[in-house]
Amino acid sequence: MIWAYLLSRSFVPTRCAAWLTPHGVRSKVISRRRFRAPQQARGSRILGAFSQAFARWESVLDRAIEWYSRQLERVVRHRLLTVSTAVLL
Repeated sequence: MIWAYLLSRSFVPTRCAAWLTPHGVRSKVISRRRFRAPQQARGSRILGAFSQAFARWESVLDRAIEWYSRQLERVVRHRLLTVSTAVLL
């Protein structure tokens, strides 16, 4: 339990700060890493297919997040109805 507490107060927030940045913003942690440019190799087609699949997956997630945001805004606009429905249920 102590170890979990220490991790939740140190490691987890730093990782969240690095990983949960908006798409257009590069984190300081990420920009400090030194990535080598991909070279033309046998596996470049595999990487290309993987990056295309990842881009499609990200677009699906972006649409889902937009849908969720619209639904959340709708619920917030109708707070009384939402709370009343929850109480009745």
